[in-house]
Amino acid sequence: MKKKALHLIGKGLVCLVSLVYILPVLFVALQSLIPPEEIGELYANAESEVYGLLLPRLLPRAISLRQYYEILLAHSEYMLSFWSSALLSLECTAVCTGLALLLGYVLTVSRFPLRQAVIRLIAVLMLLPWQAVMLPEYILTRWMGLYDKRAALIVVQGMSSFSVFLMIQFMKGIPGELIDAASLDTNSNIRVLMRVVCPMVVPGILACAVIAFSESWNMLEQPMTLLENEALYPMSVILYNINTEHIGIAFAGCAVYMTPIFVIWALFGDRVTQGLETAGRLGIGNE
Repeated sequence: MKKKALHLIGKGLVCLVSLVYILPVLFVALQSLIPPEEIGELYANAESEVYGLLLPRLLPRAISLRQYYEILLAHSEYMLSFWSSALLSLECTAVCTGLALLLGYVLTVSRFPLRQAVIRLIAVLMLLPWQAVMLPEYILTRWMGLYDKRAALIVVQGMSSFSVFLMIQFMKGIPGELIDAASLDTNSNIRVLMRVVCPMVVPGILACAVIAFSESWNMLEQPMTLLENEALYPMSVILYNINTEHIGIAFAGCAVYMTPIFVIWALFGDRVTQGLETAGRLGIGNE
C-alpha cells in the first residue's frame, strides 16, 4: 500500500510540474480568444500595482477570432514577417546542420594532437549563454561586413557548438573499421561522409535540425543586437515590440508563432528524443 501511495504521489507531482510548464501556453491561447474590448479593459492597468489582481479575470467571457483576422488578413506585415522568419530559420538550420556534420566528422575520424582538447572546448562553449559571447560576435560580424544583414544571424546561429558536440556523440557509434573500409574505395572524405556516415546518423541529423530550427525561430537578443534595420527583424522581435494598445494582436500573434514549433515536435519529437537518448548512451568524451 505504501508503494502504491508513493507511486500515486509521484504521478501527482509530475502532473503538477507538467501543468506549470503548460500553463503559459494555455494562458496565451486563452488570451488570444478574448474580444478586443474585454482584453483592452483587462490590460488597461497592466503596469499598475494591481496587475496581479487581474489574473483571476483572464478567462474569456466570450470568444472572438477578431484578433486572428487582424494578424492573418488585415495586417499583411505580420504574415510577411512570419514567412520571412520561417525562411531565415530554415537557412540557419541548413547552415547549422551542415557545419555540424562536417566538423563532427573531422573531429571523430581525424587523429590530430589537440583533438580531445578541441572537443572539450566545444563542450565548454556549449554551456556558455549567448550573452557571454555577444560582444565578440558583434565585433566579428562588423569585421566581416555582415552587421545589419540577415547573413549575420545565419552565421551566428549556424555556428552552434551544441550541434557539433551532439553530432560527435552520434558519430562515435560508427565502427572505425567501416569508415576505414569505405576510405579504401575512394579518396574523397565527402563521399565517405555522404554515402556511409550520413545514413548511419540520421537520428542525429534530425535532432540537430529540429533543435537548430527551434533556436533560430525563437531567437530574440541576436537580431536586436546585430540588426538595426527593423524591416529585417524576425517576427519574434516584432511581437516583443507590440505595445499594450495592440495587446490582443500580440496574443494572437504569439499563438500563431507557436504553431510551427508544435507541428515540428508533433511530427519529429519522438525521434528527436530517441536520438538524444542514443547520444547520451554513447557517453561524453569516450573513444
